[in-house]
Amino acid sequence: MNPRLFLVAVVLVIADQATKFLVQSFIAENSLIEILPVVNFTYVINRGAAFSMLAHLPYANYIFMPIAFVATIAIGYWLYFHGHKEPRINQYAMLLIMAGACGNLIDRVRFGYVIDFIAVHYNDWHYPSFNIADSSITVGALLLFIGIFQVSRYAKESAKENAKESAKEISKENAQASSEDAKGKNTRTKK
Repeated sequence: MNPRLFLVAVVLVIADQATKFLVQSFIAENSLIEILPVVNFTYVINRGAAFSMLAHLPYANYIFMPIAFVATIAIGYWLYFHGHKEPRINQYAMLLIMAGACGNLIDRVRFGYVIDFIAVHYNDWHYPSFNIADSSITVGALLLFIGIFQVSRYAKESAKENAKESAKEISKENAQASSEDAKGKNTRTKK
């Protein structure tokens, strides 16, 4: 993978941390600032995983911190040494997941929790609050799913093409063999 693409991850992590800093500086915890009729900014402390999943676990931070650390290092290693063998969509997907994991890991190390601040709602329906890192992970996972589906489809199409080519080659070889057998029979019958 092109090392310059890692700059995308760095920019995402900086944007994630900068927005969280701004939220901490200017929004009181659990207060709401309406941005759009369906989007609010808020300041929520999330001790669970993305979108506050598993926040009720008493030692969630000690579970998610090592997972985020290992994921960040493993994905970074894979991208740097093996990512160039993958389609671009999978490279970008893993890059987004790594950036998101890193952004939330920084929060967990600094504060012992993750800061969420984007609240989407419609009437009485409320989606769990999230942040740029969560969005990065979600978009990365979606791209990875699409990429895997595309690679799978491409592999099937490629296998069909290879099978057709193989069938043509076998057909040519059989035709040549039949032609040679026919020539051999004709020369024997003439003798």
